[in-house]
Amino acid sequence: MSNLVHSLVELENHNRELVTLTEMGDMLQICASIDEAYTIVASYAQKLFPDCSGALYMSIEDKTSYQLTISWGEHLPDELTFTANVCWALRRGRAHSVDFTKDALVCQHATYLPNHDYTNSICVPMGALVR
Repeated sequence: MSNLVHSLVELENHNRELVTLTEMGDMLQICASIDEAYTIVASYAQKLFPDCSGALYMSIEDKTSYQLTISWGEHLPDELTFTANVCWALRRGRAHSVDFTKDALVCQHATYLPNHDYTNSICVPMGALVR
């Protein structure tokens, strides 16, 4: 594939992702409940990351524990709740990625199963104001 064709394919993919993110933002703006927002995030996450599995955990009232809110993809998380001290991303306050094929600091809440087809994981702490 020529560089020009490769660049065009990348541009088309980027544009498709931007359209999808815009659609998701529009849908989130009109949510009538937090449960609707969770459903929208799960649906659009699957569109944005079609070959990936993921989960969204929300902090529980004590702000030190997190509970599974939504998940998507083939590999569903094992942990329904965990405390902040078992997640490197939460402890560091920034994204933490892991390549399971190398020695790495793996979050205690993330389970790697060698017989599955994934080799990477990323935890991303996020914050939002919920009104």
